Amino acid sequence: MTRRYEEQWYVPDKWRLSLHNYAPELRERYDFQDKIGILDCTLREGLETPGIVMTLNEKIKVAQALEDIGIKEIECGSPARLPAQYELVKAIKKETGLETFAAQSTRDPNWKQGIDICVEAGADHIDILGTARANTPDALDKTISRCVEMIEYAKGRGVHVEIGSTGATNTPLENLSKYYNAAIDAGVWRFTYYDSGGCITPEASANLITKLRKAIKDRVPIKVHHHNDIGFATACTIADLAAGASYCDLTVNGLGDRAGNAALEEVACILKMAYGVDIGIQLDKLWDLSRFVEKLCGIKSQPNKAYIGRNAFIHESAQHAIQILRGAAKPLAGETYNPAIVGAKREVTIGPTSLTEEILTYRLGMLELTYTNQQVATIGDKVRAVIMERKTNLTLAEFDNILREICE
Repeated sequence: MTRRYEEQWYVPDKWRLSLHNYAPELRERYDFQDKIGILDCTLREGLETPGIVMTLNEKIKVAQALEDIGIKEIECGSPARLPAQYELVKAIKKETGLETFAAQSTRDPNWKQGIDICVEAGADHIDILGTARANTPDALDKTISRCVEMIEYAKGRGVHVEIGSTGATNTPLENLSKYYNAAIDAGVWRFTYYDSGGCITPEASANLITKLRKAIKDRVPIKVHHHNDIGFATACTIADLAAGASYCDLTVNGLGDRAGNAALEEVACILKMAYGVDIGIQLDKLWDLSRFVEKLCGIKSQPNKAYIGRNAFIHESAQHAIQILRGAAKPLAGETYNPAIVGAKREVTIGPTSLTEEILTYRLGMLELTYTNQQVATIGDKVRAVIMERKTNLTLAEFDNILREICE
């Protein structure tokens, strides 16, 4: 059974999207599943971002913040490979109610010991991490044989087991089909499709998900993992979910190695607002979560990033600023969605594109200040000079102070 797609292009006080998003011919193509889940990868993939260093205590704080917004599953890395990730699994199990996921590579000759270490750490799930991208049929058969052996051993240790194929987007479909079906026969509960190079387009990715569902006859859910190397991580994730994938790997602020991964805040908001799919995330906590993770990891998101970028709800141009000032009490004044949805607030800033006579006189009127044409010209000259000297904008409060200084 698939989720009913609800038409909601305009929701008063919340958002106003394009009505063309809801064309019947588009809705007929969507196959969102009734249950869509997230595996948060911020403390594994996100920590591979160059320059990020966190203590164990800081990692636990992030895990607790993720649980607070509605995350249920968290990836913890490879306990057998890195002692810090072993300690992370143990600490998250102790300090949170999150389900923990640990990875074990098929290439490790000591894989049994690796699985034992994952279980000892307290992992709830083990991801058998291999690849179907083999050069010969014999090589693929050997990989599959190893995977089946590992799945059976891990299941015997009492943990849930899933399987992943790295580089899936550069692997022939017949290889993926053989690999995943063998793993399903051995007892995995879901499999992960890794776009390890971030190299596939949304259309191609959705097409591959459709083919994989047919290949495995929908016997287990599919989880998708996208990197952002060509800028499509979020778009591919949405396309895959619309094609029937049930789970996705995400990171806060899109953190990750190279160009990063699909962003939690983007996927959660897009699904809710554009597709009517609620995945259980408290959207109004996303702004604070983003700032919190930025503070701990020392890496700020790009200022014009959707939903959580610092400029996402700041308005400079005269036309937009006046619209915001006029509709300050209106939830959708000059914006596609209400900033409160993600826990943010709108702001007006005064910069080079603000200094029209219209905004100067409008703001003077709002402040109930009397003025002459000469004073308006003087204000424009002074504000422009301050901006150029500082090489930065004025806050609305700073702007108001100049208006009062000249007109009072």
